[in-house]
Amino acid sequence: MEDHFQNIRPLAPEVTPYIDSYYFHTSNNPELSRRLFYYPSYRTALNVYKNVTVQLEATGRTYLKCDTPYLETVFTNIIDHMGYVHLAGDFDKIGILFYPYGFNAFLPTTLKDFLKGNKVLRFDGLGDAWNEKIQEVFATDTISNKRDLLDQIFSSLLQNHMDTRFLQVLDIIEKTDGNIRLHEIAQQLGLHRKTITRWCNKHLGMPFREYAGIVKFRRTHERYESNTGQKLVELAHHSNYYDQADFINHFKSMSSATPKHLFKSLKSMGAKVYWNYS
Repeated sequence: MEDHFQNIRPLAPEVTPYIDSYYFHTSNNPELSRRLFYYPSYRTALNVYKNVTVQLEATGRTYLKCDTPYLETVFTNIIDHMGYVHLAGDFDKIGILFYPYGFNAFLPTTLKDFLKGNKVLRFDGLGDAWNEKIQEVFATDTISNKRDLLDQIFSSLLQNHMDTRFLQVLDIIEKTDGNIRLHEIAQQLGLHRKTITRWCNKHLGMPFREYAGIVKFRRTHERYESNTGQKLVELAHHSNYYDQADFINHFKSMSSATPKHLFKSLKSMGAKVYWNYS
């Protein structure tokens, strides 16, 4: 076996508005050496690695075996480019995928202050007992029990300081598949454009236009996955691209690949996780 992937959605009502899913990625093969590529998404991810040191690089990360008991926690914010993971040897990883703005619900500060200008951040975890609690998840055999433990952990970490007005902004962007302008949302909600701009930088760590472009890219891909028989010219039209050139250029800027090539190369891992194994 090369590597094994499982995912499951949370059940606790306290955390389901913020957490999309949990996943568990493992390998028992000490000779494993392969790469996977991931692509822009408006979900954020918290990964916890057991007995693996993660070497963070400009556009990806490499697993390095650690022979001593060790946990490493890495947060990845919304990204606007393709990245890679070099899988090497045996490893055990927990992934928590958050909805946009979801991770913020478990932070005592804003996302902007937490990231300090980084897109990917290695840190000590959430709360004093983080490592101890996560070790329990690793030690649990069944995926449902792992889910229940993670639900308990995140329910206890909830800060309850979400801005409902900004959630409305995000909801409109997603419902329009990113095909909306800043002034249109401001007009709909009776807000100033500068207010929304400030919120995006504060809570998402990126400008409005960049975020909307990532939503458009991802929603277009999801539309394709729901109807793989449709022609790409129809997909471009339904996704509100100006023309085929606009469609192709947008995908190349996000993934370094044309839509045709990207769609053929992706493997669905479940819960809207798509990877390309090389």
